[in-house]
Amino acid sequence: MTGTIAAGMEILTEAGVTHDQIGGTRTGNKLIDGKSRDALSKKTKLSKLVKENFMIRTIKNVTGALVVLFLMSGCQAMTGETMGQNLDDGALTSSVKTKLASDKLVTLSRVGVETNNGIVYLTGEVETGDQKSHIGSVSSQVSGVKRVVNNLQVIQR
Repeated sequence: MTGTIAAGMEILTEAGVTHDQIGGTRTGNKLIDGKSRDALSKKTKLSKLVKENFMIRTIKNVTGALVVLFLMSGCQAMTGETMGQNLDDGALTSSVKTKLASDKLVTLSRVGVETNNGIVYLTGEVETGDQKSHIGSVSSQVSGVKRVVNNLQVIQR
């Protein structure tokens, strides 16, 4: 883009047009600012170059916006969730894990937490039924959790 503008300025400079003279107008075949026809035609070429550059930038910006929208909708197509839902579910998963980690009765070494549309899924192994229900209870207390599906397995050792 810069090269095109520089090329246009070079054309005007070769014709003897200074930066102050750019912007003169023409009515019919008569020149208002006393510029030569050659300089005016070169100025017209520069004007066309500037318009072309503007159009190219506009097309690139619109294309970029469309790509972003496409990728955002592609995210929904692949997971069935919008981008915002994915972020909310990730935040809920983190909140549940944090709450469980801060609970002294819970060891997270064998507990998995996943969230989908605000529903928390707990998987893994615990040693007692009390631990299973306690983990489910703690998970349901996190703000934003709609429901908890407790798939924890009680494995007695």
